[in-house]
Amino acid sequence: MASPDIMIISRKLVDQQPDLVRKLTVAIFKGVEYSNANPQDTAETVAHYFRKPSEEVLAAMKTFKFFGDADWPEHMKLHTAQMQFLAHWLYDNGKIPSLPDTAKWENTSFIPKP
Repeated sequence: MASPDIMIISRKLVDQQPDLVRKLTVAIFKGVEYSNANPQDTAETVAHYFRKPSEEVLAAMKTFKFFGDADWPEHMKLHTAQMQFLAHWLYDNGKIPSLPDTAKWENTSFIPKP
């Protein structure tokens, strides 16, 4: 079962409507907090999207960590390192012409600080 653990938002939207993006981020974090506090209800609510019984969704959820507003910086560090590793692999294998510094792509200015 797949679950998104990072969200990419258009740079244009972040630059032009940071307050809207901040509100979206806060709402997502509230959803994460609810999911972490109420896994059974969350599984029952979303099971139909996965076309799986809620028990199977709940079992899968227990193997996954949902990051919220308190620990998103830890999660970003992990993804920043993974993005740089992927960029390096693409460069080493001739898939991209130069090696970018993927940390420069990161903009978390709109995210409320924990």
